[in-house]
Amino acid sequence: MGSACRFLDHLADRGFSPNTLRAYAYDLKYLFTFLSQEDMDWRDFSPPDALRLLAFLRRTPSRRAAQRFGLAAIAGGPDTPGRLLAPSTVNRILAAVSSFYDWAIVAAEYEGDASPMQTRSDPALARVAEAVCDNCHRA
Repeated sequence: MGSACRFLDHLADRGFSPNTLRAYAYDLKYLFTFLSQEDMDWRDFSPPDALRLLAFLRRTPSRRAAQRFGLAAIAGGPDTPGRLLAPSTVNRILAAVSSFYDWAIVAAEYEGDASPMQTRSDPALARVAEAVCDNCHRA
């Protein structure tokens, strides 16, 4: 986890607040929990693993009591009691993981030209949105 600590030091050097640093550290804990569960080194993490990380996060129970003003997913059973992580929390964790790998590439601690969390725009989504908008205007 030395690289994660160096990443947090980098964020501190950039002037991030202590609360933001704490949030990044907490979010990265999910990544390293996943990696430990998969018996994988963080340097071996690849785009297909990012998809498995997403699935892991969407099935992870929330440890905190939270007031939610909408629908919340409830997990059941002895292994996953309680509420699941909120989608916004999962997205924040994925953003922190992405930032970590972007830093690791620049710091020459991760080999590869692109982050395993790299996202690419899907041109098909634009066509779907256009079709939906066209149908909305016809009504």
